[in-house]
Amino acid sequence: MKTLKLLALISLACATFVLGASDGFTRTGQHQTNNTTWTPVTGTCHATALFMNVSNAGTSWVITVQTKESTPRILYKATATVGNFTILNLINGIELTNGMDVTFAGTAGVADFFFVYK
Repeated sequence: MKTLKLLALISLACATFVLGASDGFTRTGQHQTNNTTWTPVTGTCHATALFMNVSNAGTSWVITVQTKESTPRILYKATATVGNFTILNLINGIELTNGMDVTFAGTAGVADFFFVYK
């Protein structure tokens, strides 16, 4: 019986780790269909991953990913094209001072974002 309980506890711990429930990272996303700024985080953070999938590029739709500093540092800026894009994928991450904004200009298309930070 002790062995069975121990195996159940190990299985639960492994499942928690594999699913990322206790790794300290926050995972968020956005389905974007307009030009409203998306602000996934408002405080300084360490970003490890940002993926974007554009399924409709709109017309001259410019997507900008930047910090929320008084003079923002731009991480990514491009006119949208259909496809999957890895904007950021790092083990240790980079600091985004005061958070992150994703801004849009032009005729909106459709984009999905997946963001991981700590």
